[in-house]
Amino acid sequence: MIIVRLPLHHPLTQFALAGTLAANLTGCAPNLAGSLTGTNQTPTTGSQTGNGTQTAAARITTTVSNGVSTSIIDADAAKTGSWTYLSLGTGSEVSPASPEASTDWDLAFQGTTIKANGGVSGSGNVSVARLEGVDFDALTTAPAAGYVADAADSDDTGNVPDTGFLVNGGWYSYDATTHVVTPKQVVYVIRTTAGKFYKVRITDYYDAAKTPRVVTLRWAEVAAPFTTKSVSAPSSGQTYLNLRTGQVVTPTDPLTSSDWDLALSGTRIRTNSGTSGGQQGGAIVSTATSLLELASVPAGTVAVDETLDYAGQTGTVQVTGNPALKAWYDYNSATHVVTPKNLIYVVRTADGRFAKLKIRSYQSSTYELEWCVATGTSTTF
Repeated sequence: MIIVRLPLHHPLTQFALAGTLAANLTGCAPNLAGSLTGTNQTPTTGSQTGNGTQTAAARITTTVSNGVSTSIIDADAAKTGSWTYLSLGTGSEVSPASPEASTDWDLAFQGTTIKANGGVSGSGNVSVARLEGVDFDALTTAPAAGYVADAADSDDTGNVPDTGFLVNGGWYSYDATTHVVTPKQVVYVIRTTAGKFYKVRITDYYDAAKTPRVVTLRWAEVAAPFTTKSVSAPSSGQTYLNLRTGQVVTPTDPLTSSDWDLALSGTRIRTNSGTSGGQQGGAIVSTATSLLELASVPAGTVAVDETLDYAGQTGTVQVTGNPALKAWYDYNSATHVVTPKNLIYVVRTADGRFAKLKIRSYQSSTYELEWCVATGTSTTF
């Protein structure tokens, strides 16, 4: 990353230059609507610490109108002596005692550098997706892929970390003649420490008096790209789930029906394929560990259902199932607890589309599933 060193009075303290990489905007259609709340709310005038205590000097002022927040952020490190930390959940400044270990903040500001609480910058699992050519007001659903966490500096000039707001083209342009910082027409989507999604656009780097290092941020919550559902699946029967609609269904003839994609019975999982059904189903396990990480269907053969050996109460039993989904959990024989492995699966639906799936939990024969289905015949999410 290239760094131009400038005088201390200069409006820029750093200049980051990276190649442009277009964001993948092919997403999954969710079943949830966005949550945009608040109209003409009172501005935040105090600085809120991680434990909720108000301090005297506010470096962030937030107002809300028609569901969209506008935050004015003092990012002058020379004046404040530190980063300015923002919680998107509250719209307030926080003052974490140990920023690298804190989950109280989502974004931090210092000059033209914006870091997110994930990767090398923090432990909050925050990631950033950069969207070009997207209208801020029209965006209602977060993309299902294309997110990056702050990373260590790559093999380039300088040693500035590759934060999500600096790589892939960065959030601003710099005029070397006028020394003016101009925000680009780019929308970012942030996955926060709380697992929510917010669209963000930086609209200014100066206040009304043209003082630099005063960042204006417009932001609002958008719908998650995934469907989350609890599904009861006792081993005494079969629970049929349609991933395309998010509904539990009762097919008249499961062997010929195209209404279902997954059949769950205890810890056994089937797809609508092979020995379990006559449709185009199947599954493949990816190397990804999060849904946001997986951008496309992994290479390899999609496994169809076949007769498999399962451990039963009286010994091994042969039951139809999907080989890719057979070993989705770890079992503690002492506590009898079933724990899902940290894996992301791609399930081919009955009609040949693809869905990425994570099994989040399993307790008392109830699955907590999270997934999204690619648009049409696309192999990207």
